Amino acid sequence: MFIMYKKSKILLILLLFCQSVYSQNKCPCEYGTTIKIKGKTSLIDSLGNYLIKSTDYIYIDFNESLAVVHFQSENKEFEKINSRLLEQETASKVIKVIPDVLSAVIDCNGRFVIRPTDKYFIRGNFNHGYAMIEQDCFYHDMKRLTCKKGFINTKGEAFFAGTPEYDYAYKYFWGCSDKFLFDSLQKQINIGRDSSNRVILYSIDKKSSVYRFTYSNSKQIGVMNRKGEVLIEPTSLQLNRFTNGVSVFSVDTVINEKRTYLLGLIDTNGVIRIKPLYKRLNPVNGEITIFYEGERGVYGLINKNGQIVYETSETIVDYTDNLIVIEYEITNEKGKKIEKLGLIDTDGHTIVRPKFEDIYHFENGLAKVELKNGKVGYINHKGEYVIRPKREE
Repeated sequence: MFIMYKKSKILLILLLFCQSVYSQNKCPCEYGTTIKIKGKTSLIDSLGNYLIKSTDYIYIDFNESLAVVHFQSENKEFEKINSRLLEQETASKVIKVIPDVLSAVIDCNGRFVIRPTDKYFIRGNFNHGYAMIEQDCFYHDMKRLTCKKGFINTKGEAFFAGTPEYDYAYKYFWGCSDKFLFDSLQKQINIGRDSSNRVILYSIDKKSSVYRFTYSNSKQIGVMNRKGEVLIEPTSLQLNRFTNGVSVFSVDTVINEKRTYLLGLIDTNGVIRIKPLYKRLNPVNGEITIFYEGERGVYGLINKNGQIVYETSETIVDYTDNLIVIEYEITNEKGKKIEKLGLIDTDGHTIVRPKFEDIYHFENGLAKVELKNGKVGYINHKGEYVIRPKREE
């Protein structure tokens, strides 16, 4: 009996230990919100719970259960380089930059997944298991800065031009990518093409596996996929950047004897989702687009089938997590008309009365809000403060 009790007790202790280890290792959420108050950086989840609290990190970017962090290096060599750049009178030398910031990757419990390093600088968060890096940065003529760019995986292994992983992650970092990558993709697509129909890539569009392109003998823009297959032949429609599978396009027209343009929406298959009837269009995601119709002077929301789901005479600023950010013109206590932001749902019910200077996009269930006095807080979908307004420093 005593032996059985002792064994049960040992098993219970082991079970509790395993649960404790598991709870420490498992992140409660995949995404988090970074806040900075009084010089300290913290990471919170959608309920306002602190995942990482009051650290000296100067930067935290949390995504896919991993956080890229930056903090000040103790290496003073960069100060010497900066001094040398300022004192240098001739612009003939190329000087290597030693970073003053270290990069690392931690989990939501603050443990290092990739230890602090100055071998490369981690530029942004993880997307599909890859984060963008820079290394071997040089100042040319005291003005131009160049860096070798690539990606790391979650093990800290670096990838540069010529790897399949690089092309896959490339579209998420278009704004920061190096020109040699763009050129290598263009060469790959042009294999087997003659000079008369050579493809010239116009842009690679964020969050869409498509390229806008033109042929060498044409000025019109078309769309192709990553395999080089043409989805939309070059057209007279003026196509903007594709986001979430759709692009705003414009057509010239004449209204009341005045030449103007109207906007519509087209998808990557060349299907016109929204006819060109509007003065402004802002695709928020693949499902909803904000519109402004000049003739009636109304703002509204259109779904992916081109159906109007909401209209208002007030200005729609944003649509985020099924809530609409509205800019209202109100009269303050001095009788002066001012603009304030509030939140409503798609039925027109008020979620937050107009009182904010700014309402940011919801991320992980929280939206950052700013007040006139400069204080910053975070609200949930009900408009309730999860973190009450404080002065952000």
